[in-house]
Amino acid sequence: MLMLAAASGPDARDPFASRDLMPPHVPRRLRVAFGPTLAGKPVDPACSAAGEALAMLFARAGHDVFSGIPELVDPGPVLDLLGAEQEYRARGNLLATNAGLLMPETRRILEQGRDSDPREVLAALEAQRGIVAAFDDFMANVDLLVVPATACPAFPLRCPPSSINGRAVVPDWPSYAPFNMLANLTGCPVATLPMHLAPGGLPVGALVFAKFGCDALLLSALAEAAILRGGFPSPPILTC
Repeated sequence: MLMLAAASGPDARDPFASRDLMPPHVPRRLRVAFGPTLAGKPVDPACSAAGEALAMLFARAGHDVFSGIPELVDPGPVLDLLGAEQEYRARGNLLATNAGLLMPETRRILEQGRDSDPREVLAALEAQRGIVAAFDDFMANVDLLVVPATACPAFPLRCPPSSINGRAVVPDWPSYAPFNMLANLTGCPVATLPMHLAPGGLPVGALVFAKFGCDALLLSALAEAAILRGGFPSPPILTC
């Protein structure tokens, strides 16, 4: 939290920097919604348990906590297509000039943008508007939304799981971090709080959204929850 406060402001060089980034306490009783997943995405039990554990901390703090999530379509394909189309417009020339130097993921993104059908892009833009509207409607009635930070615990580099909680997944980042992209689409602030160690010894946490512009409230609420959670165990040193 201290690092976020230092990185975010205030800064005399920025006239828009907040002068009161994080109040010393949560100013009122909050309405907190939580759920084990969004858009029906598969989530590892250790990760969904982290989200529920944070929701219970908010309940211990005296906030109104209830089970509930917005009804959304999967934002992953939408963000993938729109991001690829934008990347190709900005850097598509690399396919002709430096294709051999590109990482496979970068090349795949640029090729997806190059080959995208304008009608598919328009449909993705319409889907984006629908996702934003549904998320904003839900957040209008709550102060915080708690979900798992990731769909699965961390995995070795370039060795992602082919399934999560018994369901096959596409080997792409929206399968493993499917919820934080909603902050990119909506502009709502989001933050993560580590909650416990997964069976493999690596930390898992919960993702918390607040209403647009409520950054200070979000940080104060997580600071309160971190105090209730107590000290976090050090993960073991892993070797290859």
